[in-house]
Amino acid sequence: MASLLENTHVASAGRREAWLDQVEFVEVARVLKHLARDLGQDSDAAINALAHRGLDAALAHLADVSGSSVAAAFLEHRARWREAALAPVH
Repeated sequence: MASLLENTHVASAGRREAWLDQVEFVEVARVLKHLARDLGQDSDAAINALAHRGLDAALAHLADVSGSSVAAAFLEHRARWREAALAPVH
């Protein structure tokens, strides 16, 4: 019985970790989309780079097409998005 409970807990933890990974991806994709729009760029290529090669590749793409460093801007956008997402609804 203890083994069954342990296996259930491990499976549950694995599902939670996978869910958190998906939530993180969606959040990063939304932030990249807004950042690309603010830079006057199309977000599709940045999202594609994120999906296939990760965040560094997506940021490198935006830096290349915009001609500026975007890492700090990404962090600022993400902080604003989280602040808005966590703000109480009136």
